[in-house]
Amino acid sequence: RIVAVTGNRAKEAFVTGDTLNTRMTEIDTRVPRSGADLQRIKQLDGELVNLKNDIDSLVISQVTKREIAKVISSDRKVLIDLEKKESQDSFSNIASDVKALISSDSPYVVHVCPVGTEDKTLNKVAQSSSKPIALVSVQPEKQSVKCMFFVPEDFHSKITSNGWLGALKISQNDLEVKGGGKALNAQAMVSIPANIDGEGNNPYAKLTDKIYNILLTYCNNL
Repeated sequence: RIVAVTGNRAKEAFVTGDTLNTRMTEIDTRVPRSGADLQRIKQLDGELVNLKNDIDSLVISQVTKREIAKVISSDRKVLIDLEKKESQDSFSNIASDVKALISSDSPYVVHVCPVGTEDKTLNKVAQSSSKPIALVSVQPEKQSVKCMFFVPEDFHSKITSNGWLGALKISQNDLEVKGGGKALNAQAMVSIPANIDGEGNNPYAKLTDKIYNILLTYCNNL
């Protein structure tokens, strides 16, 4: 918001503009110019969107507003390009891992994907499988673990996607699960407990291991 101000209000506008400019510089220094994980990209883009909202709503000089807006626009373009590349790389890497698993003797695939794998990547990989497949990925920004299931029709007499989902929902598993689907496709969101107990670089390891073992046990008991 740009208005004509004088006196104390002009001084306040200058201080506000200077504060926003400092904030912009701090975010800009953290914007990667090459490879970055999707979680970091989304976090930084959210910070840039919030900054843009602030320069639009607070009283600052027009010159400062234009300068900050220019950097925001440039940084967001960098992040969009990085997100596209990261999504493509993520799909290629997961597809390669799954292809190797499909070529094994196992009649089904249960695979834990990297933290932050997007829904569209999980779905694209799952839909390309010639075997029953369950893909699992922690999504910290959603405070949940996403599970994507796909079972080709030829296998429905033995295993179904909603059967996998039902195995997760059994009360004794002590998991908070939301989701739905049919024999062909299903998906689930398993809530991450606020007091999650984990160690090392992946605090979600125990939870993903639990989900993995439930899905694997369902198949082994068929």
